[in-house]
Amino acid sequence: SGEEILRTEMAMTADQLTKEVAEAMKVPFCKLISSDGEEISGDAAVSFDEVTAVAVSLDPLLQMLGFDESIEAATVPREDLEKMVLFGRCLLSTACHHGGPGHLEGWLRVPWNCSIPSPPCFKSKKYLEVTHKQPLLPAGTRVTLRKAPNTLGHVEEGSRVLTSPMLLKDLKMIRDAAPLQREEKVELLRLPEAREMEADSVYRTVRVAKYEPGDVQLEVGHKFWRDDDDY
Repeated sequence: SGEEILRTEMAMTADQLTKEVAEAMKVPFCKLISSDGEEISGDAAVSFDEVTAVAVSLDPLLQMLGFDESIEAATVPREDLEKMVLFGRCLLSTACHHGGPGHLEGWLRVPWNCSIPSPPCFKSKKYLEVTHKQPLLPAGTRVTLRKAPNTLGHVEEGSRVLTSPMLLKDLKMIRDAAPLQREEKVELLRLPEAREMEADSVYRTVRVAKYEPGDVQLEVGHKFWRDDDDY
């Protein structure tokens, strides 16, 4: 929220400061994030003038899916926990396709197939619409960005811990920050794969390469497209 939580002039290790901040925020645990998006932890002395604190009061998987404090991981059947992981990955993967090749308009939907009631953000529906306001990943999630080995162009690879929830606009920014230049598109369209499918164009894409509670990896690549393909 941008509020000042704790001000101290004492030398502290990251673990000590984490404990102090969690007590000030009245939460069981929190993460401290530096200005460059790295999580600060361990016995090293904190040398940053200012850090961002992210409250972590739920199991990472339940937090990712938008559950509140009324549910605990220990009470959720293992089968449902496994389905939740698949749902979370599907939600993010679906969001990656929004505005890309084949998507004309409207909100894409992801069905909820677990036996327990859906999270509050579903509003009692059995599906979730991927809208501009729908959080895709919660603050505190580590997101690693990598370049697909078979693509061209510059991709700013790296890893950051989110200090605010990831939204559709954030995925779009990742895609827009790594555009394919004209000469790169021409080179890709000469590849056997593109010729075999008689591709007319090639688009920049983002896909989910790894999805674990609290730790996600996105891969920036490309996709070939034929103008007469069905949408």
